[in-house]
Amino acid sequence: MKSDIQNMPPVDSSRRKWLKAVGLGAGATALAACVDSGVKELNAAGMKTEHFPSATPNLNDGLIRLSSNENAFGPSAKAVEAMQGELYNLCRYADPTTSVLKEKIAKQEGVSVDQIVVTNGSSPILFGYADWITQNGGKLVTSMATYEGVPRGAEFMGADVTYVPLDANMDFDL
Repeated sequence: MKSDIQNMPPVDSSRRKWLKAVGLGAGATALAACVDSGVKELNAAGMKTEHFPSATPNLNDGLIRLSSNENAFGPSAKAVEAMQGELYNLCRYADPTTSVLKEKIAKQEGVSVDQIVVTNGSSPILFGYADWITQNGGKLVTSMATYEGVPRGAEFMGADVTYVPLDANMDFDL
């Protein structure tokens, strides 16, 4: 039985759109770092900044930030061991090992290698989806209370996005 993703047309993404998406992500990251740096400088100067949330929160405060998809348990000992074994390869591009991984996933799932996308997080996948919506003239309907990555990316690339408010019970009613 084929999954929906196997029936999707291939994404015909342009380099220009990809660069826009990457630039947007890089700009947001740089902005967060600048804001956090500025708050630290104000604190050092004795100014109160409690109303400015930190872009880099205290990781030793015992809190689990579900909005950041944090793992409450941390990596397993086996995962830490695997990461330590790869530390000396961090200065290299991952393309050769990514190709091997894609081949193994494709074989396991019974699909072709060109249907597998490997990224270092969900953002490239989500921006790819937003790009796919835009290229196919699609419209996106989403809730006002949702992760903003896809709708913002779709709007940035020119898609028609409709935001639906929560109902009186604060539920989704799309």
